[in-house]
Amino acid sequence: MKIYIDVLVITNAAVTLMFIMGLGKITHSPLRKLRTAVSCIFGGLSSLLVIAQPNGFFQSLIVTIVKTVCILITILIAFRWRGFMNLIKYFGLYIAMNILFAGCCFLLWEITGSRIIYIKNYTVYFDISLTSIAIATILAYIAISAYDAITARCFGKTKAYKAKYTVGDYEITLPAIADTGNTLCDSFSGIPVVVFYCDELYSHFNLDHENYYTVNGFRLIPYSTINGSSLMSVTSRGKVEILSEDNFAKEVRCYVGVVKSADNKSRAIFNPNLLV
Repeated sequence: MKIYIDVLVITNAAVTLMFIMGLGKITHSPLRKLRTAVSCIFGGLSSLLVIAQPNGFFQSLIVTIVKTVCILITILIAFRWRGFMNLIKYFGLYIAMNILFAGCCFLLWEITGSRIIYIKNYTVYFDISLTSIAIATILAYIAISAYDAITARCFGKTKAYKAKYTVGDYEITLPAIADTGNTLCDSFSGIPVVVFYCDELYSHFNLDHENYYTVNGFRLIPYSTINGSSLMSVTSRGKVEILSEDNFAKEVRCYVGVVKSADNKSRAIFNPNLLV
């Protein structure tokens, strides 16, 4: 069987794109276009591992280690370093998607009886045209986008929400708005930020005084609104639980941003993808 390098690299770059986008949706992690593109290119180039001809256990082990390192690098390029435990979680999810993808490939193989799929050294090769690859990638992207739209609609603005923030013995509950426009994330970890517009919370942490930022576990990150750009105090301390009118409740993994309420109307704003 002949393997065409261009089809091999482009196929695996497209597969990597699907995995990275799926990983971003599952973990609610924002993706930057440039980092995603570089990650997919690296994933495509790593498919050249298919040319290796391991003989025996130790050579096969070396191929496995190299492939594992390539996956870790692919994840780090797309999502940056967010701590060892996060890397392990992302790696586990990435492997799970690989297993699911391989299962779908074998299922397609059995149903169609075709031999267009070739898997070697953890690398997949489709003996099809570049046009078919492009169409399949577009369809996969549409499917992921449809999933995102459906989940966003399920947790939309029509429901009445409340956000409960607890830190130590202090607890506060505010009306909350599900807003897909809130894409603010912590600059270092990439974790989404739930924004609390609340004068009481602002005063509780003495955020009017710069000396109290670090004492209370806060740091400043840039953010922008239709009214302009500014800095917001954010912290990883405490926990946030989103409650809805239909008795739905979920503790979400997020940072907490605290801003003064300009109109004296306290509220919280969160991205509905946090509830998925």
